[in-house]
Amino acid sequence: MKLQDIYRFAILLAKEMYKKLADAGVGMVVLMHIPEVHLEEARKNHLSVVVSGHVASDSLDMNLLAYR
Repeated sequence: MKLQDIYRFAILLAKEMYKKLADAGVGMVVLMHIPEVHLEEARKNHLSVVVSGHVASDSLDMNLLAYR
């Protein structure tokens, strides 16, 4: 798979994912990292985005939530 193909897939995923989150009533997402294309899609869907560092996310037990 080429890098261009991966980038196109990331764009398609972002468009669908953030729209579905907004439609489900989600208003905020907390992430450790977010690509620019995902940030743009989150904004288009009126989602608040909190980018949290690793230490802060660990103190929120984000890793535990991700595995459940």
